Amino acid sequence: MKTNETNNELKSWVVYTHKDLTTGDIFYVGCGKPTRPKSKHGRNNDWQNTFNSIGGWANIEITIEGNYFSQDEAYGKEIYLIDLHGRKDLNTGSLVNKCAGGAGVSGKKEINKFRKVNSPIFDFTTGIITTTNELNKNSVHAPNYYYRKSCGMRGDNTEYKFIDMMSNFELKNIAKQYGNTDILKFIK
Repeated sequence: MKTNETNNELKSWVVYTHKDLTTGDIFYVGCGKPTRPKSKHGRNNDWQNTFNSIGGWANIEITIEGNYFSQDEAYGKEIYLIDLHGRKDLNTGSLVNKCAGGAGVSGKKEINKFRKVNSPIFDFTTGIITTTNELNKNSVHAPNYYYRKSCGMRGDNTEYKFIDMMSNFELKNIAKQYGNTDILKFIK
């Protein structure tokens, strides 16, 4: 395992990438405490499969992309890098990440306050842009229900999706299909 990690004891959050040295591709972007980049615990199945197929840590380069004082700052960088590199499950890149970032494992599962309440969501049932805060107002579901659903954590969801998880292609198609041109302002 190669790493470019530096000692930065004052900052307690890191954003990192895992690169497959056999192909040269970055296959994962993560965020967590400084020990998280070197941990196998709590990784998704695609990460585990990649890890095993390339021969483990010996063929993974860890790059610390940033050290942060606050979790929200780190989540912002993680979201940016996942969008930059693209995800396999969305056919936009090489990452095995299952979410747009900010809501993953950081030692333990937790709901990310950075995106939870006000991040824009497209509601495919109504064709409008909304937020989890708005969806929760008259809901009988648990407070994190729409967040988890919009992030792809609740199975085969076809009703809601965080706009920052969408590719430019998806955004343009939604604008065309639903006649909602407001969504075009989210094109990167």
